[in-house]
Amino acid sequence: MDIWGRIYLDHWRGRRHAHTLARDDGERNVVEDASRYFEAPRWSAEQSVCESLSGRVLDLGCGPGSYSRFLEERGVDVVAVDSSPGAIRVCRARGCRDARVMDFKQPALDGQLFDALICMGNTVGINQSPGTLAPFLAGLRSLIGAEGRFVVSGVDPLSTTVPNRVEHHARNIARGLPPALVRTKLEYRGETSDWWDLWIPTEEEFATAATQGGWAIETLERAGAARLWILRASASQQVNRLPDR
Repeated sequence: MDIWGRIYLDHWRGRRHAHTLARDDGERNVVEDASRYFEAPRWSAEQSVCESLSGRVLDLGCGPGSYSRFLEERGVDVVAVDSSPGAIRVCRARGCRDARVMDFKQPALDGQLFDALICMGNTVGINQSPGTLAPFLAGLRSLIGAEGRFVVSGVDPLSTTVPNRVEHHARNIARGLPPALVRTKLEYRGETSDWWDLWIPTEEEFATAATQGGWAIETLERAGAARLWILRASASQQVNRLPDR
């Protein structure tokens, strides 16, 4: 079942339909159409860092290829990977030169090295947990050169004032879980996906996982709830302090 692929393909073909992200705490978020997924960059810090990238870039969990296309239009050589065949069909239709169906959590790239990796839009937390995120990040180090960067975008889950989210965070903390760990499923035009784990780490949680995975925090940009991390492969496992607010 490739519901994300259907959403992207329908939108690309001009058929705009709503989809719903349902959470196991009862929250249901209706997204009116897929237009947001076709926009990149989405705020000024993303634009600045994307414009600074060069050489060869790996776009992990590329979706419909919006960041890949932005980079390619600026002369960057991009490999776009996503587990959704429909997403990759849209990438290719939009002009992505190298788009591959692949599990971005276990990319099979035969020892290829990249000048940068990007993982945008909370994608880094899909099917992740406190026990899996650091090993996943550690595994990505083998894909990047000594001077390469890893760009990760998402949101700060603790910035919310939505009562249901605040209550969910409190329940998780009381159970010894990360505040924003939740199970999620996707509903679209009569189809429903299986449940999957989604962990949106707090700043401290992501900093810890990144450090344990062998990355140094170069920059953390903030704008409202949005967060943009720029990481570099670290020569040591020393814990890095978060950049000052």
